[in-house]
Amino acid sequence: MKITIGLSLSLTGEYSPMGRQAEIAIRLFIADANASSALRVGGERCEFALECHDDASDPVRCADIYRSLCADRRADIIFGPYSSRLTRVAADIVEQSGRVFVNHGGAGDELYDRGSKMIVGVLSPASDYLRGFVRLLARLKLWRKRVAIVASKSPFARAVA
Repeated sequence: MKITIGLSLSLTGEYSPMGRQAEIAIRLFIADANASSALRVGGERCEFALECHDDASDPVRCADIYRSLCADRRADIIFGPYSSRLTRVAADIVEQSGRVFVNHGGAGDELYDRGSKMIVGVLSPASDYLRGFVRLLARLKLWRKRVAIVASKSPFARAVA
């Protein structure tokens, strides 16, 4: 049985360092999984293939890729791109197609606040990133408990802060 994972990644553009890292990780998973006979569906051995397209960190190009992946049903599993900005675009398209969307690269809280029933998040929402740190600081017996958190104006940075 062949299972194709389809997605876009930013292999060029603003998010290319993270996109290239994600591509390497996914290709390593596929190579490792295909070298093993451990992954099975209904008792049948699975072989994985990858259909990965460069979205160039561009939301319009990203949308075109996901519309094509969903309309043509070329992929059995749909993974999201890197960044909350691109994931927002892709998630809506995949949701409308009625397919499961594996979100491994977008952590913006709004991705999960929109009522999507088909998104599966690998990352915790951005607003959860520092909760443990703040709890730790609150429990420490320090004579001063003043913390300054500095963030850029991006929605992601604000959610983390």
